[in-house]
Amino acid sequence: MPALATGLPFYRKKQSLESLSSERPQNLQSVYAIVRENVAHVLEHVTMLEHAFYGPGGSLDTEVRRWMPVVNQVVRPAKFSDLINLAQLDAISDRVQDPTDRLKIDHDTLAQVYDLVDKVRSAVKEGMAEDSALLERLRDFMHKYCQSFSHAEGEVYMETATNYEKQKRELENAVTVNLQNVPLMVDMFEKEALKIHQFDFIMKEAGEKAGCAQVALLLIFPAACHHVRNACKGLEMWMEADANYAHYLELDVAELGERRAGLDRAVHQHALAAGEHEHRIKAILRDLGTFTAALKKLAPKKKALEAEEAGLREENHDVLVDLDIKEYRRQEMKMLGHDASDKFTKLTQEIDTLSMRRPAIDRKLDELQKKQNIVTDKQNRRTQLEAELEKVRGELRAVRKAARKAEVEVKKAEACLERLREIHRLKVAPDTLKKIYHGMPASPRHMPLFAGKKSKKDKLDMVCQLVVQTIDTDWVRLYHTLPFHPPRGHHIITDDIDDISTRFMRHNMEEQARQSLAKWRRLHTRACVEDLRSALQAVKRTDVLERLDTALTPRSRPAMGPKRHRTVHFPKLPASRYR
Repeated sequence: MPALATGLPFYRKKQSLESLSSERPQNLQSVYAIVRENVAHVLEHVTMLEHAFYGPGGSLDTEVRRWMPVVNQVVRPAKFSDLINLAQLDAISDRVQDPTDRLKIDHDTLAQVYDLVDKVRSAVKEGMAEDSALLERLRDFMHKYCQSFSHAEGEVYMETATNYEKQKRELENAVTVNLQNVPLMVDMFEKEALKIHQFDFIMKEAGEKAGCAQVALLLIFPAACHHVRNACKGLEMWMEADANYAHYLELDVAELGERRAGLDRAVHQHALAAGEHEHRIKAILRDLGTFTAALKKLAPKKKALEAEEAGLREENHDVLVDLDIKEYRRQEMKMLGHDASDKFTKLTQEIDTLSMRRPAIDRKLDELQKKQNIVTDKQNRRTQLEAELEKVRGELRAVRKAARKAEVEVKKAEACLERLREIHRLKVAPDTLKKIYHGMPASPRHMPLFAGKKSKKDKLDMVCQLVVQTIDTDWVRLYHTLPFHPPRGHHIITDDIDDISTRFMRHNMEEQARQSLAKWRRLHTRACVEDLRSALQAVKRTDVLERLDTALTPRSRPAMGPKRHRTVHFPKLPASRYR
């Protein structure tokens, strides 16, 4: 019994470029081996063409020294300084054959120039045609199998993939341009005009150095060899970049994993900082409420102290005025010599009494001032708390902004990390080339995580979407009414609303409502449909509730009768079939 055929012989044989039209590559290493082998064959063939074109030990300099005198013997008598195209040479030939024209040029010399043109044309168009076709096949072959699985534009985390895609496109374009330039100069000499400035910088410099600036025809063959070698060099660079691509992807995956861990830590730190700021805000609000209540209770006492102070100051003023008047009268009586009278004695007693009243009034004023200072200190403390509250709220907004930015970076890094891993898997997977060969998508379509019945999250998504479409400006009242676990204070909820209104000021109400519900679901760890329904009832949006009831009510299936059975009629077979 013959042995069963297996896939092992396929992997044992050496593949060639011709066999790839009927079978897939074994792996990328076999692709590189085929490209290297054929590129080496092209380079060897170009070297052989150069040896055949220039002769043993020949070069561009020897070719110029050989042909420049011959070309000048044809061009100079015809009053031309340059040989720029084939039509010019044909015009000279027509003049030589015209007996009425006085142009005298040796027929053998003219035939040698025509031989030079045929030599260049055959060496480029015929000698390099197979090389160009082979390089085009290699380019198409590498374009098919040496893929980056990325776009040329992407996130900064995808730098290796995007840079390789750009490099691949540039190298492929360079190979294409060089292959197009191989027969280009021959076509320009045959159909248009060819001068030395139309060559690239390298060949232009070589032609000027060799002394064939007036005969650009002599540069066509070395320029074609130059372009073929450039195309080979481009394929080799492309192949080298593709061979290192998977290794660089591994390094990027490891580096991005570490960076993502750092971003996770940053998000955690921002969350802790936001929690600390919220705790500080709650403490400040609590202290602020305490001082506000105390000042409210002290308000009548403050008015009484102010009234008492005003009375004491008025009394003190009256005492001072009386003292001044009585002191003046006593000095006047002294001057008149009435200091021994009873009136002077009585006046002196009154002055002493008034002088004794002043310290008592001053003590009372000092006591009142101390009591008022207590109230003033409480007022100053409340002002300080209000300023501190505004500062902490500003810091909290900055922390939340940084936290949102870090969360966005984390999501971006996660998406890029997943994409890089997928690209690396596609690049090293053995079945990728098989899928490319058979025209199948290299990466599988992303299937949902749970293909069964919808989860509660999906139901809440649908409810939130319906609410967003109909809540309009009432989303502010709804957000105030929604429950939160852990609980959030009234001022913090107000800050959330201000933040959403500011960031999405240029958007419509539907987008603001969507952002508010998304924030609620992110902050409320127990978010469910019932919480949302209770909040809608609290804000008296019965129209939204009716719409939700209509959407959530399962539709009854129409009654179906028993399944009909279809009768299959088999055709009658002729009697000869049974014999």
